[in-house]
Amino acid sequence: MRLTLIENKKKENAAFVQQISLDRISDQFNGFKPLRKKEPLRRILSRLISRRMLFFQQTKIKNVLSVPINFPYNFLCLGDRFAQDASLAAMLSLLHKKPDEIKNMLIVGCGSGYGEDVQFWLRQPIKNIYGIDAIRHTLWESKIIPDLIQKYDKNIIFKQTMAEQTPFESNFFDFVTSSAVIEHIKSVDLAITEMHRILRPGGYAWHAFGPLYYSYAGDHCINAYGRQHGYDHLLCGEDTYRRMIEDDQFFKHHAEDPLCNYWAKQQQFSYYKPEEYIRYFQKYFQLVDVVLVISPEGLRYRKLYPEKWNQLKENGLEDIDLLAKGFLTILQKPLN
Repeated sequence: MRLTLIENKKKENAAFVQQISLDRISDQFNGFKPLRKKEPLRRILSRLISRRMLFFQQTKIKNVLSVPINFPYNFLCLGDRFAQDASLAAMLSLLHKKPDEIKNMLIVGCGSGYGEDVQFWLRQPIKNIYGIDAIRHTLWESKIIPDLIQKYDKNIIFKQTMAEQTPFESNFFDFVTSSAVIEHIKSVDLAITEMHRILRPGGYAWHAFGPLYYSYAGDHCINAYGRQHGYDHLLCGEDTYRRMIEDDQFFKHHAEDPLCNYWAKQQQFSYYKPEEYIRYFQKYFQLVDVVLVISPEGLRYRKLYPEKWNQLKENGLEDIDLLAKGFLTILQKPLN
């Protein structure tokens, strides 16, 4: 099993500021995406009902889960449906209460800038939008930023930098957000410390991330080999695992995303357990709202492969470590 190696890798990453090049996958982000100034009506309607829907599902989800959870949360969500909309509904409610106080926003992991995770925030009443990404997109200045400014009438600045070390002044931002980024930051503690530094007292942070590494297909690719392999990134020996993830031809022909093994080959993960993420957030921020996504695939695996499941537990993992797929969190920086 790889568990000891994973724990050692996590310790090595604790003070490590990432400086790798992601040029290999940059091209897939540079393609033009349609600019939608108006959000689709179905998304707006989903946000209106999402928290109520989750409220009524809590007892059922807890019964299906049937394991203790040793960290605070507000809602459980079985799979991804309603999770993001429920969290965004709460976040927008907070932002819209004092819109004049939200002037400067940072999007961590802005990618090309054309993605919906960026355009969603461009639709909100926030004038100054900053974005950072590990990749410097060659079309930022010549095409992408001008397109976005023309469409949304915002002040937009994108910079290439790492989340652990940014060029911004302390207490500069009123709001910081990220989507599918935190699970790929090797030193989460350094990144959270930096986000705390650049966020003003009383400012908010919204982070959506997952799959978490210890969950089903937590390496983003191993499930391409079939459901029974969904936890092989934990169960296999290192040599066997490396052979599986480095077989580019296999992923080219059998995976929905032929580049899904990129992250595993680069070991581009934080390797944190769910409780560790929450503990680091609590170190610097107040938890305002936490939606915990439970993996339906993980629940099926637990039922179909009890021997493998027990093997993971016998090596120190808890059920919730293996079943927690992701988080959507709202954080607030204390006033003092």
